[in-house]
Amino acid sequence: MYGNNLNNSYSKDILSFAYEKKNINLINYMIEKGIDLDGADINALNANKKNALAYAIDQNNLKMVQLLVENGIDINFKDNEGNNALILATKANNFDIIKYLISKKVELNEKSTNSKPIK
Repeated sequence: MYGNNLNNSYSKDILSFAYEKKNINLINYMIEKGIDLDGADINALNANKKNALAYAIDQNNLKMVQLLVENGIDINFKDNEGNNALILATKANNFDIIKYLISKKVELNEKSTNSKPIK
């Protein structure tokens, strides 16, 4: 297994570049070649305080969301505003991602930092 520890001066690793560029092919390739997504901090936040799952949801990319979840990303993470994946998907108005996250047992009763539950 190869680690995901290739950081540049902006504290971005190769996984961060791949998801920011919506490059699902690169992420699939890294997985096929044995990049250690479990050993790497797949939930690490970048300079914008987002992880790969947050970007995939922001981009309404269900395939990327599925790929990340299937490879162990924490669906109950909280961003810098206290939002978990379900709250982000709700804000993005993406019903397909919402249904998928619920099927994967995302926390349904989370509240964001401003203590507002999902409505």
